[in-house]
Amino acid sequence: MEPTTPPGATRGVAFCGPSTREPTENAALGWTTLLEAPMIRPATPDDATAVTALAVAAGLFPADDTEVVDSMMADYFGRNIDADHRCVIDAEGEPLGVAYYQPALATDGTWYLTMIAVRPDRQGQGRGAALMRQVEDALRTGG
Repeated sequence: MEPTTPPGATRGVAFCGPSTREPTENAALGWTTLLEAPMIRPATPDDATAVTALAVAAGLFPADDTEVVDSMMADYFGRNIDADHRCVIDAEGEPLGVAYYQPALATDGTWYLTMIAVRPDRQGQGRGAALMRQVEDALRTGG
């Protein structure tokens, strides 16, 4: 059975290696593997607790001071999702990465990347770059 991509999610190919994006089989250049790109989808209310845990694991917030991210996620699902705020996650059963972005007030076409994080055990696999590409592509096509 072929894997399916949920609505609002994207999938592709990510290369793991040095700063170049050109695939190669030459291990001397630092390429270690060819990975399927992360499954990136909009966050859901069920993801909120896992997003907070991910932010703590990535070192963005101390474990005893998560009010900022908890409040941000509650506000996102409570009202900010309708105010053009966006939260996308890289998920394989659970959130492995997150990007949260929002429009800057009193501007036209200016956005803040409020949070981007990848779980430490999944860093170095192109996940942060894939999240960033997703954000950039979404903004290029209208938010």
